[in-house]
Amino acid sequence: MEIDFLLALQGLREAAPDAVNQLFLLLSSFVVGPLPVLITAIVYWCVSKRAGYFIASGYLACSCTNQLVKNIACINRPWILDARVVPDATALPDATGYSFPSGHTACATGFFGAIAVWLRSHKPVVVLCVALIVLTGFSRCWLGCHCPKDVLVAWLLSAAVIAGMCFAARLVHKHPSWDIPLAAAVFTLSALALVFLELKPYPLEYTAAGALLVDPFEMKTDCYKNMGGLMAMSIAWPLERRLIRFSEGGSIPVRVVRGAVGALLVALLYAWLFPVMLKPLLGVQVYAFLRYFVLIIMLVAVYPACFKAVESRFARTTARTE
Repeated sequence: MEIDFLLALQGLREAAPDAVNQLFLLLSSFVVGPLPVLITAIVYWCVSKRAGYFIASGYLACSCTNQLVKNIACINRPWILDARVVPDATALPDATGYSFPSGHTACATGFFGAIAVWLRSHKPVVVLCVALIVLTGFSRCWLGCHCPKDVLVAWLLSAAVIAGMCFAARLVHKHPSWDIPLAAAVFTLSALALVFLELKPYPLEYTAAGALLVDPFEMKTDCYKNMGGLMAMSIAWPLERRLIRFSEGGSIPVRVVRGAVGALLVALLYAWLFPVMLKPLLGVQVYAFLRYFVLIIMLVAVYPACFKAVESRFARTTARTE
């Protein structure tokens, strides 16, 4: 049934204008690129700190949960299950590893779902976010990268994660001192997940040419990347809450400068520090872990501490001169 559905979509895709396929590719690629990170960071620094926390945590937690289930289930891609399925060639670079559940769908649900929950009183925003979640999941089937069950389970898992986050947020709001135990639990569970994935056996299936269909090392590397971000958040979140305590407020010019400098920092981290400075010095999995660990620590704690100090000093200097 699922393969028949993909074959029907495949026929539509091959007959559709290239612009349609490119639109679906752009939509599904957006959620795994740097833009969600940048958007969330700007919200966190300049608009609402609590919203930034929630969106970032939703994105990271949904991605990590999905990646963990993917490594446990070890279900192959549709074109491996049935050779009649021919995925869109331009989507293949991002369609690596196992298929179930869909990582792109989980990231979209975590990102747009968290925004929808936070802005739930704004109905047009909620409708737009839900539409983007649905379209992202559909795009993965349209491009031939996932079976419908991959998308459906990713939606359900991510919805459960966001519901759990809402419960945790209410708990910490009611009991502020519970932030450290909660963060410690997230850190510990993430670390245990990595240990489990290192110890669990993976199926070793080969092509006719003798190449691995799915390399377990690469699958575990993806988990190191995602868990690195979540573990960093579990450190940076209580650190900012208890010690840094920056304010996202300020005049419009101050927020614009803060956001612009932060955007430049994100660009430097992505384009220079990680690939140029760190990658040549580290092993693949260590680099994957540290890339997102350092990124989250920098964006959530280090940069806010820096701009808080600079803005406070500038305000004192301005007050003395008036």
